[in-house]
Amino acid sequence: MIKAGHKFSVLSGLRKFRIRRVLYIALFWTVIDFISTILNFNTHESQSKSVLVRAILVFLMSGIMGYLFVFTLKNIFRESSLGVNFIAKSLILLVAALVMNFLVHFVESVLITGLDLSGTLKDFMANIMDGNWLLRRTMYWLVLFIVTQL
Repeated sequence: MIKAGHKFSVLSGLRKFRIRRVLYIALFWTVIDFISTILNFNTHESQSKSVLVRAILVFLMSGIMGYLFVFTLKNIFRESSLGVNFIAKSLILLVAALVMNFLVHFVESVLITGLDLSGTLKDFMANIMDGNWLLRRTMYWLVLFIVTQL
């Protein structure tokens, strides 16, 4: 029975815990990406705008990926073995990370550097073909995945 002065919560304790976990994941990934971005770029005038845009995009995309991992994919891979679960989630994370890197690159190129769509795509494809860039990004997301143990 609910008392007259008692607050009634629509969200259960478990759902609140999961939402908090998604927010922590998004915040953690954004902070790590922010530090990585600051350490890898030389300072120039448009960097502050670029870093802000990147942080917003990474937070939003990390929140979506965190939601997928905490709420959706957990139930899909519940019956599979631990190894299959880890490999499947890792592959999904890598594809999502590639999409997120493309979105961040696209928005930065169009809004900050003023490139057109074809210039942005050529620049992104050149980055992908650079094995060092692709390896660094892949290792970066795998380490984040392992650290947060989704």
